[in-house]
Amino acid sequence: MSRATVAVIVCLTLASCAASSGILPAGPNTYTVTERVAPVMGGGMEAQRRALAEASGYCKSQGREMMPLDLKDAGNLNNPYGPTGYSVTFRCLLPTDPEFRR
Repeated sequence: MSRATVAVIVCLTLASCAASSGILPAGPNTYTVTERVAPVMGGGMEAQRRALAEASGYCKSQGREMMPLDLKDAGNLNNPYGPTGYSVTFRCLLPTDPEFRR
């Protein structure tokens, strides 16, 4: 097998080690995102980082700030490597919004 073939196989394998639900609407100005990452790629800790970054980036693209409403582990919580997913429910608010200040 050539090096190029091996490199392609490795890249495809690593790319399939993570998945995102994408930003989904969950009510008025409320959204949710879930990230799952294989243990070999960082598991739950990396999933948490990715989910929070995706939520924050989504709000920043609208000129707003992310206000988390619910943060929780997702996926198989009985996995011997720990949970491999993380879910964030959030709102995108202006920094001057009274709800953001509480």
